[in-house]
This record gives sequence, structure tokens and C-alpha cells, in this order.
Amino acid sequence: MITTVDVETSYKKTVHGGTDPSPFNPQNILVSVGINDEYYFTNHTERVDEGCYYKIQKILDETKLLIGHNIKFDLSWLLEAGFKYDGNIYDTMIGEYILNRGIRKSLTLDMCCQRRKIGAKDDRIKEWMDKGKSFEDIPVDIVEEYGRIDVAITRKLFDSQMEDLKSDNNKHLLKTVKMMNEFLIVLTDMERNG
Repeated sequence: MITTVDVETSYKKTVHGGTDPSPFNPQNILVSVGINDEYYFTNHTERVDEGCYYKIQKILDETKLLIGHNIKFDLSWLLEAGFKYDGNIYDTMIGEYILNRGIRKSLTLDMCCQRRKIGAKDDRIKEWMDKGKSFEDIPVDIVEEYGRIDVAITRKLFDSQMEDLKSDNNKHLLKTVKMMNEFLIVLTDMERNG
């Protein structure tokens, strides 16, 4: 099974006024997981879905390819939260970078999707963030819609990239895409092991 994932997290400011969004900071929390057509709250002030860890793990157990935009972030969070996954991964951010042949363009999910005319992110979350709210304190309906949109447009971006990689001009890039995604798994392990 091919699975698309997106996690929402909350993190605290550091003592120096910056932020540390990593899953290795014990003050940071995994708030929610969007996975295919499902959406689960793991740690939100308004809602925690009963049995969500089991349901998410069941999907991961059946997954052969896990897709995400900046998947190393999502995978690190899932693994640090206690989930298990040892299949293949595909990062749409890396796919876009390779298809752009290294030409400097914004690699945000929003910009990648806008360039390909396949949708846009929900920007209502920015209003809450500008007020200093983090995901566990933003209303669940807004977080869920935001997360579901991210999962949907990430999958559309993957599908669009796969079409591009089939063309005669790009199919030679597939080996590079595969190697870089395999290396992401190594990088994730290295970060988790310190």
C-alpha cells in the first residue's frame, strides 16, 4: 500500500527565544497525524482519539511506500512517538528539487503545488500562529482541515512528480530520486542515534 502522511506538532520556544521543532525535545508534542483519508488527534487540548496509535500503526504496518513533504520530519516524529516503520519512503520535496535539476525555487509544499497548479495549503492556520498559538491550542476543526488538505495536496504532488519522472526527459532522474530517499532513512537513523 502507498500511504501519504502529514503530522502536526507543537514545540516550545527555547531559552534563547528561538524554536526547536525536533521530536527529541521532551517538551515538544505530536498533536495529530493525517494518514491517507484518516485523521487522528494524538495530543490536543480539545481531543485525543481513542485507539489512534493502534489505528495509525496498523496503516503503517500495511504500507510499502510512505510519502510526505519533508518526510524526514514526519518520519522522525512518528518513530519518536513510538510508531514502527521500516518500509520505503518518498519525499516530494526532494522529488521537486531533483525535477527542478537543482535550480533554486521555493520547495515549500504550497509553492510546489502552486507551480504545478494542483492546489494550495489552507492559510487560516497562519492567523493562529501569528497570535502565538500552537497546534494543540488551535481549534480541532481548523487543525484537521489544514492537515487533511496537506495530505491531499502532498499526494497530488507525488502523482504529478511520478508522471514527470515517466517522461523521456526525466526518467534517468528516477535513480537519483530513489537513492536520495534511501539516504533519508539513513539520515533519520543517524539523527535518532545522536
